[in-house]
Amino acid sequence: MTFLISFLLLHTLFLGGTMLATLIAMHGAVWDGNSGILKAGSVYSTLLGITILVLWAVFGIMLFSREPGPNGRFVWR
Repeated sequence: MTFLISFLLLHTLFLGGTMLATLIAMHGAVWDGNSGILKAGSVYSTLLGITILVLWAVFGIMLFSREPGPNGRFVWR
């Protein structure tokens, strides 16, 4: 039961962080209603969002690539 709760919490945290970083990255794009296209907004905001997404992906890979060790605790592969 505790594994299920921790599993759901980790996935909620991971998905929430991914959505937040995506929103920061998309904040750099501004919708231009006249031409109907996305125009570049703040370049820094886009770069910040992309950087957060990359770091979050590395964190997620590290987080979910653990496996139970001989003593029952999770260890890195």
